[in-house]
Amino acid sequence: MVYAQMGTPNMHIRRLVSMVPGSLEVLQALARARRLLSLTLWWALMVSALLGATQASAQTSVGGVLSSDTRWTAAQSPYVVQSDVVVQSGAVLSIEPGVTVYMALNTGLSVQAGAIRALGRPELPIRVLSDRVRSGLTAAPGDWGQWLFSSGTVNTQLEHVLFEHGRGLVVHGSAPVFNNLTIRNQQGAAISVDLTASPSGSGNRAEGNSINGIVVPAGEIVGSTRWGLRGIPYIVQSGTVSVGVAPVLSSISPNEIQVGDSGVFSLTGTRLTGLSAASFDREGLSVQVQPGATDSSAQIAVTVDAAAAQGVANLSVTTDAGVARLANAISVTASQPLIKSLLPTTLYTGQGELALAVNGLAFRNDTQVLVDGSPVATQFVSASRLTATVTAPLMPAVLRVSLRSPDVAHPGQYITSPSMDLPVLSAALTLTPSSTTVYNGSATSLTVGVPYPAPTGGLDLAIVSSVPSVATVPSTARVPEGQTSVVVPVNAVGLGNSVVTVSRVGFASGQATVQVVSPPSLTLTPAVVTLGAGRSVDMTLQASVTAPASGLVVSLVSSNPAVATVPAAVTIPAGAQSATVQLSTVSEGATTISASAQNHLPSQATVNVRPMTILMPSGALVAPGLSRSIPLTLSDPAPAGGLEVALSSANTAVAAVPASVLVPAGQTSFNFQLTGVAAGATSVTAAAAGHQSASMPVTVESISIGLGSPNVSSVSLPKGLSRSYAVTLSRPAPVGGVTINLGMGNASVATVTPATVSIAQGETSGGVVQVEVVGLEKGSTTLTAAGDGLTSLSMPVTVTDPVVLKFDRTTEVVGKGMRTYGSSLSVQRTVNG
Repeated sequence: MVYAQMGTPNMHIRRLVSMVPGSLEVLQALARARRLLSLTLWWALMVSALLGATQASAQTSVGGVLSSDTRWTAAQSPYVVQSDVVVQSGAVLSIEPGVTVYMALNTGLSVQAGAIRALGRPELPIRVLSDRVRSGLTAAPGDWGQWLFSSGTVNTQLEHVLFEHGRGLVVHGSAPVFNNLTIRNQQGAAISVDLTASPSGSGNRAEGNSINGIVVPAGEIVGSTRWGLRGIPYIVQSGTVSVGVAPVLSSISPNEIQVGDSGVFSLTGTRLTGLSAASFDREGLSVQVQPGATDSSAQIAVTVDAAAAQGVANLSVTTDAGVARLANAISVTASQPLIKSLLPTTLYTGQGELALAVNGLAFRNDTQVLVDGSPVATQFVSASRLTATVTAPLMPAVLRVSLRSPDVAHPGQYITSPSMDLPVLSAALTLTPSSTTVYNGSATSLTVGVPYPAPTGGLDLAIVSSVPSVATVPSTARVPEGQTSVVVPVNAVGLGNSVVTVSRVGFASGQATVQVVSPPSLTLTPAVVTLGAGRSVDMTLQASVTAPASGLVVSLVSSNPAVATVPAAVTIPAGAQSATVQLSTVSEGATTISASAQNHLPSQATVNVRPMTILMPSGALVAPGLSRSIPLTLSDPAPAGGLEVALSSANTAVAAVPASVLVPAGQTSFNFQLTGVAAGATSVTAAAAGHQSASMPVTVESISIGLGSPNVSSVSLPKGLSRSYAVTLSRPAPVGGVTINLGMGNASVATVTPATVSIAQGETSGGVVQVEVVGLEKGSTTLTAAGDGLTSLSMPVTVTDPVVLKFDRTTEVVGKGMRTYGSSLSVQRTVNG
């Protein structure tokens, strides 16, 4: 009864399955339990399960234009694409892991301007399937269209995505990233790209597709393109993919060649760089590529066998950019007499009668040379060479040289070859170089050229200089027989310009300009050198112009080698203007160093060699028991290893010095310590090998430093106030004067300025210069004053509280009804209370 009212269970099951996506799995589970349940209970469970499956399989329909950022979430999955989805306006479509996308029949997804971010995971892949699967039907390749990533696609990445039963992915002019994609059962190629696409990624698979590969079309890649997808192979299905624009062969010149002939042919076109091979499609023609091909031109050498057939041949060439072809490039014709070259190639007016060599092809002993259509005396040499006697006209012209041979097939008639031009030019003399510059006082040369070898006896030429006071030349010159040139000397005798002219009757004259200039100069610096004997110093040799490619050799001479020597020569390197000259002194005296070079003004330097000396101050003062530093100066820098200077005191009971000091190499000064022993006078002597010694008087006497006039023993002043004092000596300052250095032990309590005071020789004070002591804070410190060889001063300084001024107005007493006209005010100065 239930079945009669509701229909058969199988019929209802099929209807529910078709209505409820995903219910098939539920029914399969219930079917396994059917034998254990009553039919009524099984049917109730079946209906309940199908209704539950219906509620659990909510779906989201999508389609149309996405012009703003959109996210397909796992919670709203599955998504059913009912019509084409188009990403525009820079929108980003994000697809979460685990999302399933069902594509309705013939629908597709394209990115016109924007991005797709579909980042699945291994455990939660994103699936793009046919909508037939959702409906419980059997899916087939090509159910849905394509996912197209056009040139407006940016920042697009797909990972762990499964595509099934569509027509593949298409990438045009963009660079999406595909990682771990599985592309199955697609109609056509798994992925198709154009020649501007640059997809990349790894771990991709293609299975069960019409073409398990990435299909690339034939054509030219003219931009920067990357083939970076791994896991799926790239396939050029047909044709050729060339990188860059393909080469084009436009023309060949000449376009005709005879059987048995050979020649060089010029090719024109585009992208011919790197021409590496060429061939014709006709047998008997061999080709050799000539070096020097450019983008638009190239040359090939062609040889035709004597047995080659006549006809038209097509040409094919291979370049860096690919293969280019030219149909009907060349025509192979029958062999007949043909001129290939003439020697000489040019005649000159007035040259007279001469032999002309005619080189060519298929010459016979009855072949005759024609000049402007008229036969001339001809001699057969070989099948490729004839000689003819021609006469050069007196005026410029173009002679047309051709060949005439009897026509065997037509007795009494002739076969005439194409003509070749033989130009006749005006004979002209030349002078080379046409312009030259020469230094005054030197010589150069000019080369006179004639256009053809001189005849028997040679050619005599007249030569003249327009300004003989500037440049002179010989009046005549002869070009030797059989030669085409002669060298003419030119002597520069004064500054200025002159034109040299060479002439001969029947020839155009030749001219050259000669400019005579002052020669460059040399300079030795320093111009005056004063140095001790036995020393060396570097001098600089400077030229006013840079040295030529071979360098400039400069000779050096010392007028008195016994005083100083220099090398015989130095070379200024090519492109440089200076070099170093080492001067070595030998003994006392004077000499002159001279530098000279070809075509350069010389230079000189004076060298004075004097004895080397030691210098010390004119005198020194030191107090008994004290030491001071004394400067010792050398007239010349100490040599390598330094200079040992011996020191001695005439009276060691008065003053003492070290036995010797070592002045470091290259130094000219050094200080030693002078120590006062007892009051008195003595002298100190300094001596060194090769040097004149020096002596310095020494006074040992106690000179004490005082403060104030008369001297004070201490300084006391309130905070904020200052006092000025003169710095004094107990006796006049010695030779050279003295410098007193002043300081304050605690600068936060008091300061003293200036820090130094100079007392001139013979004076006992600094004159108007006084030092100022300023109290800063209440407290005590010490003022010190010291100088070389002087008994120093140490004086206590006390800073007290500041001075305070107080005003006190006295009280006035007046009687009732009376007033006072005056009042009194007292001022008190208080220190320390």
